Amino acid sequence: AVKGGNYETYFHPVQVPPTSDSTQLFALRFQILDQDYDKYVGQFEARVKSGKLRSETVSVNGENGLRFDGNFTEKLRGALVVFKVRDKTVVFMTDADTFKPDFDALIQTVTYVK
Repeated sequence: AVKGGNYETYFHPVQVPPTSDSTQLFALRFQILDQDYDKYVGQFEARVKSGKLRSETVSVNGENGLRFDGNFTEKLRGALVVFKVRDKTVVFMTDADTFKPDFDALIQTVTYVK
């Protein structure tokens, strides 16, 4: 856990590099954030309006969320799916289009204990 109750974990098929704000090599990032869902997804609004990101509503095993695909920064192109789970914001992200097939398959397996 880092920064006041957030949980973050990183995955890569070969080796997970040291984590930093500039590291963008992860096959999967998984976060449970103690942050307002609407505020979290709102940070992508400008990029969606500019066409750098696409957004769509998704439903996975009965849970609704939002999916973003495209350029998150000038160097980071990937996909992100975010869910509101009780008072937390749950984020799954891949940092490269290379990992999207595995990412898409993984997202379809997500379930939550209610």
